[in-house]
Amino acid sequence: MNTNLNMQTMPIDRLKPAKYNPRKDLKPGDPAYEKIKRSLHDFGYVDPIVWNEVTGNIVGGHQRFKVLKAEGATEVDCVVVHIDKDNIGSAKSIINNGGILENEFMRANTTSLEPSTIC
Repeated sequence: MNTNLNMQTMPIDRLKPAKYNPRKDLKPGDPAYEKIKRSLHDFGYVDPIVWNEVTGNIVGGHQRFKVLKAEGATEVDCVVVHIDKDNIGSAKSIINNGGILENEFMRANTTSLEPSTIC
């Protein structure tokens, strides 16, 4: 098991959204887009984009990428993975399902918290 995290600062233009991304294509004004934007402004960039150096595609964090790019970011810290094309489906499923579980946990456990009371 590899427990080393490969974090690199990447030019945002080098990251490619994956064509197979199943998430809704959020746009400014969509409630979910605005929630991500507000979170990035309030708490900072705390959940890095996962980028596959083999394909150049984003594996996790498409929506954060979209908001960061629209907000003028030119570089972002990414978790860099090396996943061949035969294993990308399994890896993406694991990465995104973990995120869904974490988001559900956060919603269930932070609904009454104001940003000023979290830290």
